Formats: sequence, C-alpha cells, structure tokens
Amino acid sequence: MLQQILKDMYIDPELLAELSDHQKELLYVKMREEQVRRYKIWEEKERKKPPKKVPKKGNKKVVWLQGRDGCEWVWVMGHHKDDLTIEEILERENKEKARSLAEKEAQEKRKKQELEMKKKEKEEQEKQRKLKEEEERLKKEEEELERIRKKAEAEAYASLKELRLQKEKLAREEAEKKKKEQELKEKMEQLKREREQKEKEQREREEQLRKEEEVRREELYMSLKKIREEQKKAAMKEKDQADKMFEVQLRESKRADKNRSNRARIAREEVRRSRMSKDLTNLSIQDVKDKKIVPPEKPFEVDKPSLPPRKRQAPRPPKPTGHKSVVEWFQKEECLRQAGLLKNSQEIAPWFHGIITRQQAEYLLYPQSEGHFLIRVSNRIWGYALSYRDKERAKHFLIDASGSMYSFFGQDQKDHASLEDLVQFHMHAPISEMGKEILKTPCGQAADPPDYQELFSNQANHETPL
Repeated sequence: MLQQILKDMYIDPELLAELSDHQKELLYVKMREEQVRRYKIWEEKERKKPPKKVPKKGNKKVVWLQGRDGCEWVWVMGHHKDDLTIEEILERENKEKARSLAEKEAQEKRKKQELEMKKKEKEEQEKQRKLKEEEERLKKEEEELERIRKKAEAEAYASLKELRLQKEKLAREEAEKKKKEQELKEKMEQLKREREQKEKEQREREEQLRKEEEVRREELYMSLKKIREEQKKAAMKEKDQADKMFEVQLRESKRADKNRSNRARIAREEVRRSRMSKDLTNLSIQDVKDKKIVPPEKPFEVDKPSLPPRKRQAPRPPKPTGHKSVVEWFQKEECLRQAGLLKNSQEIAPWFHGIITRQQAEYLLYPQSEGHFLIRVSNRIWGYALSYRDKERAKHFLIDASGSMYSFFGQDQKDHASLEDLVQFHMHAPISEMGKEILKTPCGQAADPPDYQELFSNQANHETPL
C-alpha cells in the first residue's frame, strides 16, 4: 500500500485521518524522498535534451534611451536637486485640494444666488408688464377723453350750462390724469431705486462670497493637513505593531521549524534503525561474528508459522468499497491466516474487535488506563487499526495486511507473520520512538454478542471459535 501511495503521490483524506501523527511524519518523509528522486530523474532528462530554437518574431525591438555613460538613461525621483520632497508634494496636493473644494462650494453658492436673481428678475418683469399695461390703459382713457372733449366742444354751443358742466368734468378728468401720471412717475423712480439697491447688494454678496471662499480654503487646507498628520501617526503606530507581530511570528516560526526538524530527525533515525534491524534479521551468526555486529537489545524473535498462501481469484480494488466487501475479504483471506486468533488455544484474542469505527474504539478505551489497546478491522484499507490508550488521548495506528505479512503502515518496521506476533513484539518494543507506546493490557468486548460475530459467521470451512 505504501508503494502504491508513493507511485500515485496521493493518499485518500479519509485514510490520512486514520494515521497517527508519527505515521504521518514518516509518510511525509518518504513522499519527500520520492519527490526528490523523481526531480533528479527529470532534471537529468532535461539536461540531455537539445536546446530549443527560439522562433523569430519579426523585426520589432525596443531601443532604450542612453545617457552620457552609454548605459540606459534612468530617472530616480527624489535624487535630482529640482525634485520635490514627499512632504512638499503632499503640501501642494493639500493646497490644490482645498482650492478645488472652496471653488466648488463658491460655485454652488453662485448658482443658488443666480436662481434667486432670476426669480427676482421674473418678478420685476411682471411688475414692468403691469406698469406697461397701466400706461396703455391710461393712454386709451386719454384718447377717449380727447374724443369726448372734442365731441363736447362740438356740442358746447347747445347750452352754456351744459358747457360749464362739461368744463368742470374735463377739469376733473385732467386732474385725475395728472394725478395718475404723477403716480406712474413715482413708481418708475421707485423701481429705479430698487434696481440700484439690488446691484449694490449683488456686489456686496460677491465680495462676501469671495472672502468666505478664502476663509473656507484656509480651513480645508488646515483640516487636510491635520488629517495627513494623523494618518502619518497612525501609519507609524501600525508599522510598530506590525514589526512587533512580525517578531512574534518569526519566533513562533523558528520554534515550529525547530520542532519540525526534530520530528523529521527522529523519523529518519527510526527509518534508519528499522532498516538496520531488517538487515540484521537477514544475517547469519557467522556474518555477525565476522562483521562484529551487535544485535539490538532485548531482541524478540517469534517463529513464523507456515500458513497457506493467499488465494485470490481476481485482483481487488485499492481500497474497500463498503462494509460487505470488508467482511468478504476477511472471511476469504484472513480466516485462512487465522487472523485474530491465539496460536496455542485457537481462541479469539481478547484484543481483537470487528468492524467498529474510530469513535467506538475511543469510547471503549476512554475509561481504561494507559497501555490498554485493541485491534479492529478497518473499513478504509485492506488491513486493521490498532487503537492505543495514551496518557491524554487515544492513538490510532494502521496495520497494512495487503501483502503476505503484517506491518504498521507508513513505517519501515519489522514484518510479522500474524497479528499475535505483532502484538507480542510491541509488548516489549515501542511502536514509535517518539511516543514510546508499549502494549500492556488488551481491551475486551463491552457488548453481547461481540462485535466480531459477523466476521466468523456463515463460513462453510471454518467453525466459529469459542
């Protein structure tokens, strides 16, 4: 299974979740070694390839302006004597911004005053129209009076009394006419005075608006300058905070790198030690004497029973497709290898459990003390999972059973002929050098019937052990 993962350079997230931290570290080390090996092969192939010919893309090219020294001419802002400093540039921008805002406000005030002036001009035109209509009416009345006077003069000869009355009437009409003309003259003078007064007020308003614009421009400039200073202080404060945060993150990163380096070193040492232990198991006694190799302390050798080879009718998929496929795999292959049974009594081992989940295993181990363990059939790989009760939590280690031997997934450790051999070996030797996990007490069943009953049922050639 490890070779398949290194070949595909991919591991199922569900399978990765089943690995312990130590197994993940070892898997990452091996995947990194495989990446480096593949990169070196690719680099060697690329080195042997002939260089590619770059096709010509026309006659277009870029010509750089050159300076007196013959190199490309470069202008660095701020290095010339005529260049402004950033403070001067910001000062100019603030003044220009204040001037623009003041002009905009003055323009809005002018538009407002123009609307008011148009409204007053409209009212004044209405008054002029009424005066003109009044003049025309008076003129018509005057013409009518002139016509009546002439008619009266023609009829004056009829009677002296009638003539005297007519004269009095004409005198009254003449007086009324003069009176109306005087009123009209006074109204025209009043309109003239009002027009002059409006022009004077307009000039005063323009002057006042100009002064307000200057005052507003200065206020906006000072406000922008103050905002700029506050932004500068805030930027300096943020920079100090960022520097402090960067220092903290740098210390944390260095600490994490150191821890990661220590874990990788331990993983490499364990891989090297496991490889050395494999090499030692293949040596004879004479080789050990000739090479003066000292075997590891507390060796634990278990005789490998002769078990029938696996019988496979068709290649199985890389991972189980469901609960039913795991049961069929166990009954067809693992029962022939006597998986989960004790060698001497041929009974089911107290640490063996059926297809239970990670959470169920932790539930069984939670009330137990450190060193309790169980082995359950995994539904994610063709193999098992060893659940171990540590001081603070439960750890889980995958056991690969896809080959002819049993070994922990992701670790180049000793291969075992049976699950009982693996358990017996790790009752003396730790599972990992980092955790120092020693198997002490098996965790038995908590329910009746046991959770492994379905694995040993419906077997024609195998009786359910008691």
